[in-house]
Amino acid sequence: MTAEAVSKTGMKMFLNATATHEALPEGDGYEIHIKNNPLTSHLELPPGMPLVYSNVIGGCVQGCLKSAGWEG
Repeated sequence: MTAEAVSKTGMKMFLNATATHEALPEGDGYEIHIKNNPLTSHLELPPGMPLVYSNVIGGCVQGCLKSAGWEG
């Protein structure tokens, strides 16, 4: 299962983060929940900035899976 490999192995290996996954109710995807997100402890945003650096992780995972030949 791809979501399990990404959440348990990939997140630990590349981000040193613990993650879990669950299937979406529609059945067409998964949610990955990062428990100890390294971006929240090493980044500091100015007050009032609407940026969410954690969104970068989703794009990286998607790009890696596409480059490995997996299309969702």
